[in-house]
Amino acid sequence: MKINRLSSTGSAPTKTLWLRSVFFVLFALGTALPAQAANNDNWRFQVLLDGKPIGQHNFALTHNNGQTQVSNNARFAVKFLGFNAYTYQHNNTEVWQNNCLSRMQANTNDNGEQLVVKAQRNSNALSVNTGKMDKTLNGCLRSFAYWNLAYMKSPQLLNSQTGELVTTRLQPMGTEIITASGQSVPAQRYRLTGKDIQVDLWYSAQNRWLGLESLKDGRRIRYVLQ
Repeated sequence: MKINRLSSTGSAPTKTLWLRSVFFVLFALGTALPAQAANNDNWRFQVLLDGKPIGQHNFALTHNNGQTQVSNNARFAVKFLGFNAYTYQHNNTEVWQNNCLSRMQANTNDNGEQLVVKAQRNSNALSVNTGKMDKTLNGCLRSFAYWNLAYMKSPQLLNSQTGELVTTRLQPMGTEIITASGQSVPAQRYRLTGKDIQVDLWYSAQNRWLGLESLKDGRRIRYVLQ
């Protein structure tokens, strides 16, 4: 997809192209058990575009009998001249076992375009189907498990929006103060890079995921923990 540069006065079609490119990256979001999590855990993020609220992205985790299930859902609406220029909905449920992805059901409405990714693990391989593509990936696969720092160091991650296996690299960027859950807290910053990907992530001293930011073509998407 060709991405046009978006100015503050860009047209609605240009905004749509840019937003699709950003959410293609952000909704690589997968699910996994954070190392420090109890049997149940939740994250509620307010999502900002250039400092303005556009929606929520929430996660709910349950860990039981050796399996981890995480459900996440997002609802975004970006307005232009008082109208919804772009809407986005994403729902994803994954099951994990032995630190590997066991099952996935992800549904995305990308401004009217419907996307589905289904995955099922059999023996030492993961079958991935998108309706347009059916493939088998060998080995222990992991998605973009932003809240699990150890998993984010994997050399390849599965995109739950497209079913694509993406080569990535995670680099530490130092410690800084951020706002999370209404408080100023010290956090370790990391940068995730790959093809058309640059996402900054923040974690507490206990490796709990605290925030996310993506900067593309001068526009900034930020997740603020509530």
